Amino acid sequence: MPRTCEVLDPTGLVEDFADKMLLSCDMMNEAEALRRLRRNFVGEQGVVFPEPLLSSSGVLVESFERGVPLNEALPSLDPETKRKVARRGLRALLKMLFADNYIHGDLHAGNLLLRFDGHDFDLVILDAGLVIELSPRDRRNFIDLFGAVVKRDGRRAGQLIAARATHRGGGEDDVEAFVDELDRLGKDATVRG
Repeated sequence: MPRTCEVLDPTGLVEDFADKMLLSCDMMNEAEALRRLRRNFVGEQGVVFPEPLLSSSGVLVESFERGVPLNEALPSLDPETKRKVARRGLRALLKMLFADNYIHGDLHAGNLLLRFDGHDFDLVILDAGLVIELSPRDRRNFIDLFGAVVKRDGRRAGQLIAARATHRGGGEDDVEAFVDELDRLGKDATVRG
């Protein structure tokens, strides 16, 4: 995206991210995040977070969770099980985003394990050091942006980002070019499917 740096302030975005990363280095924060995620998912079948056992600012001891890393398990799974894994992961993410407003900020295959038990499985989610809780304003912005992305409306997504960015530079020409580029990305995604 040629105009992204002109519209969004990369320095401010990096500073915000650095602040969150520093918080994630304190193991007491991660232990509290695990406790909260575990509370949020009580009664949710098939989604597991490790239990924090002992913590200090530099050390976290948690329950050992058996499982196969997602990226190792996927190639051997049949298509229906892959769909079940995707649905379970999506359901967990949407619950974090929309029901709990407490989001694991580092969801990638290296932090996900599959623990099989017969024909069923648990999705084990590791490394809760980076969690996000959105302010009411940010949550509204996210929901609006999410809606535009789901509808594949790149123009609307670009307008929302540009209008609501807290770190913003550039002039109106830069903003319009940014919006046009996101519109093209949305249309390309629609064509590809």
